[in-house]
Amino acid sequence: MKKYFFLIFYLVILTSCQKEELPYTSEIDIEGKPNQQVWASEISVFNEGKLSSKILAGEIQKFEVEKQLIATGKIRVNIFENGKISSTVDADSGIVFEKTNDVDAFGNVVVHSDSGITIFTDEMHWIQKDRIFKTEVKVMVVTEEDTLYGTGLESDEKLENWHIENPYGKSERTIDRSKLK
Repeated sequence: MKKYFFLIFYLVILTSCQKEELPYTSEIDIEGKPNQQVWASEISVFNEGKLSSKILAGEIQKFEVEKQLIATGKIRVNIFENGKISSTVDADSGIVFEKTNDVDAFGNVVVHSDSGITIFTDEMHWIQKDRIFKTEVKVMVVTEEDTLYGTGLESDEKLENWHIENPYGKSERTIDRSKLK
């Protein structure tokens, strides 16, 4: 009987010490209370006097020390070029970095452009200065002819020029084999 007790005790100790992998959670982790808090809000971001993006969120909290805005309650980021929306980002939450106007979107991220391309991922970074999207996590890119997967992506704001790391998937495109080396 003692053998079984020690065996069960040993198994309980082993299983309680294992690191549990949690499902995806955002990287939003700011301590303290926000300096300002607004609900059902919209923020317009300008670059050199031109509208660069609009962030719409169920709730936005401003943290003055970190110079960050935390957007939650489903967010939408409209990216503008020459006064028109070039792409849209929808996500569960995000961070707006006030110094750079960059945006990090987290959780059920969908990036869509008027070119018909849609990107699905868990995390996306909008780098305002370079006007690019970037992520290092798993992605799915859907076009009229392709469904491609990979881990890591970089794209221009219109989703016209993009690069997937470790791509795989299916395509309906015709390949001219005479042009292949």
